[in-house]
Amino acid sequence: MKTYSIYKSVFCLVFFAFKASGVEFNTEFLNIGVQDQVDLSQFSAPDRLTPGNYLVDVVVNNNDYKQQEINFVEREKQAQPCLPRSLINTLGLKSEYILELPDHSCLMPDDLPGITARYYKNNGQLKITVPQSLLQYYDKNYTPPERWEHGINGLMLDYRMVVNSRQNKHESQVNSLSAFGTTGANFGAWRLRSDYQFSNYSNKEGDQSFDFNNTHAFRPLPSIKSQLTLGQTYLSSDIFDTLSYNGIKLASDERMLPPSLRGYAPRINGIAKTNAKVTVSQQGRTIYLATVPPGPFSIQDLSSAVQGELVVTVEEEDGSNSQFSVNTASVPFLTREGQIRYNTAMGKPINASNHAQNPFFTMAELSYGLTSTWSAYGGTILADHYHSIAAGIGKDLYQFGAVSFDVTQARAILENEQFLGHSYRFNYAKRFDSLDADIRFFGYRFSDKKFISLNEFTNTSNGVIQRDNKQRYSVVTAKQFDHFSTYLSYTHDTYWNTKASERFDLSASTLFDFIQFNNVSLNLSLSYNKDQDRNDLVSYLGISIPLEGKTRISYNQQTSRDRLDQTVSFRKNRGKDDYYQLIVGRQQNNALLSGFYQHQSPLYQLGLSGSYVSDSYRAVTANLSGSMVGTLKGSALHASGSAGNTRLLVDTHGVPNVTFNNGKNYTNAFGYAVIDGPPPYENFEARVDMNNLPIDAEAHAPIRSLVLTEGAIGYLPFEMNQGSKLLLLLKDSRGKPIPFGAEVTSNRTGKASAIVGEDGLTYLIGVQPDSQLTVRWATQTCTLALPQVLPETVTTPQSVMCR
Repeated sequence: MKTYSIYKSVFCLVFFAFKASGVEFNTEFLNIGVQDQVDLSQFSAPDRLTPGNYLVDVVVNNNDYKQQEINFVEREKQAQPCLPRSLINTLGLKSEYILELPDHSCLMPDDLPGITARYYKNNGQLKITVPQSLLQYYDKNYTPPERWEHGINGLMLDYRMVVNSRQNKHESQVNSLSAFGTTGANFGAWRLRSDYQFSNYSNKEGDQSFDFNNTHAFRPLPSIKSQLTLGQTYLSSDIFDTLSYNGIKLASDERMLPPSLRGYAPRINGIAKTNAKVTVSQQGRTIYLATVPPGPFSIQDLSSAVQGELVVTVEEEDGSNSQFSVNTASVPFLTREGQIRYNTAMGKPINASNHAQNPFFTMAELSYGLTSTWSAYGGTILADHYHSIAAGIGKDLYQFGAVSFDVTQARAILENEQFLGHSYRFNYAKRFDSLDADIRFFGYRFSDKKFISLNEFTNTSNGVIQRDNKQRYSVVTAKQFDHFSTYLSYTHDTYWNTKASERFDLSASTLFDFIQFNNVSLNLSLSYNKDQDRNDLVSYLGISIPLEGKTRISYNQQTSRDRLDQTVSFRKNRGKDDYYQLIVGRQQNNALLSGFYQHQSPLYQLGLSGSYVSDSYRAVTANLSGSMVGTLKGSALHASGSAGNTRLLVDTHGVPNVTFNNGKNYTNAFGYAVIDGPPPYENFEARVDMNNLPIDAEAHAPIRSLVLTEGAIGYLPFEMNQGSKLLLLLKDSRGKPIPFGAEVTSNRTGKASAIVGEDGLTYLIGVQPDSQLTVRWATQTCTLALPQVLPETVTTPQSVMCR
């Protein structure tokens, strides 16, 4: 019963230490033996701290913020945090509030009206609470620009290599090596990116090439919610054709806005008779809820991802209800009321032909939300011997969808001949909720014979227009059933001086049960492609039956002009990172045998394949892809980087084999790992997999978060405790047990490691050889020096002197 009483007492002490504001303990009520060997003074004041500098985890409004060193100053007989001005400036406070604060390098909680800050010693967290009324903008899914991080300086390389060896019948063997990817460097807010391509063929010509392209630098401009790009880039426009050029671009970036203000969404207006509750729902699911005072109300912060029919319910105080519907669709040319989207560029086109036009040009386009349903947009391009201007209008038709219409006029001079033409474009989008289907996009464009786009103008050689567009119409639609889905897309193009082209794609897929087999999949596809030189119709039928142990057997049939291919395949998944597939069948009346193996590790992706077709060819292929990141903080390989995108370097301070985010990443021998693809301008959490930690490691704060800008290399250190476990009997210099309740602190981290139990019994975890610990009780301290060699297992307590 004595052991039970002791641990019950310890639990109560810890509980009250965390909850009470000030408690004096009477040790007479504790069954802990000699009373003069007990010190519970540290529990009388919660989170008592000695003044000084401490590395703490800052938490703002219950959201992980950052790890920062904070100075704790003696104030009213206790240490209080003095918050640095740099920290306060990143909280997203209203400018008028910041202007009223004292002009000090750091501010005490008393200097910050309405804001509270409290330190919790047990987990090293400094929790700051900021009322919503003091914030510039409040959205639980949005982090203000003051908290965005540009990451750390570093280098990156994304690569993909493909090696192939193929031998056709009666021909010599051809080997090839291809590689492509992106190189990059980050310096502060600037990102430098360049794409590379390499190819080498061992054919008679011995073709070999190596090129860098799309070399450019860019940086975000959070103050104006835009991005600046310098160098080789693309003219990405909602109005004009895409063009590769060398120059400068400044464009608004909607990803920097709060999620509820990105893209287009309608404004919902109504009138409340009393203090009312307004609910917006879609197919029975509530997507917005607010209370409004009597009179007119307006809802403006619906997410742009919301499309289809919305039901608005106004519930009055007297219990009466009223309902109405709002239907919305989205096309690229609708902008929220009062907001502006813009895109500007200038430079010189990059042409493959040396004889093509290469004029310096400037481009500007703008879209403005006139009302909650009308948007106006337009743009212009100016160049030597070329000028175009466009104007358009977009309209939300509620239950009938959304449309936009624009006209572009272009004037060009080629070989002293003037061309003046017009292009007309119409776009439409609509979702049919009653059918669970949508026309995702329908577009029609007509250009008269003398209309020349900038892309056509710059690719004109010796006054000859290579290919001038006349008419285009396209449609993309989809339908989803319970276990059946369909997809349809169609595009038709005609030209003034060449033959028309068109493409048609139709696919349907379903899942069903057959006898004892569940989730049998059936896929049907039809593709038609007509161009100047070809007229192809390809059909596909596939059926796949699941077997035991993550195994599937499939039958596939593909037909095209004068060709019928039939195969049977066997696929088996080995864990979540490996699978292989074996295929047998006939290809163009020849026997086929093929195999494929895919492996994905946190460091790279590897694929191997081989095929043999009788009387035709045999081939072997290997592909390897991955990424590298190098910084002054550390370096690591990872598997899935692409196009120099945003990534995060995590640091466990030398602890290897720590997995993150459900085992997708793990630290290397130096304690580094890279998490690829954190969405820019959004809060991202990196999580230590606590269930898979090495046996000798512990994480103090397993979840940390940050918000990165586009292309950043983020850095998050994780405080890990790796080392031995010890069971000690601590004694002071006189040989007496250290008092019950004394605190043991690591000199390396400054954080509490343990609380001394009865008779000096102390359980320590994560301790390092030849390290020092400080033991504090009442007004006394002593230092515990650990030996250079620690026992591997904990069996019986060891008596240790604390001096």
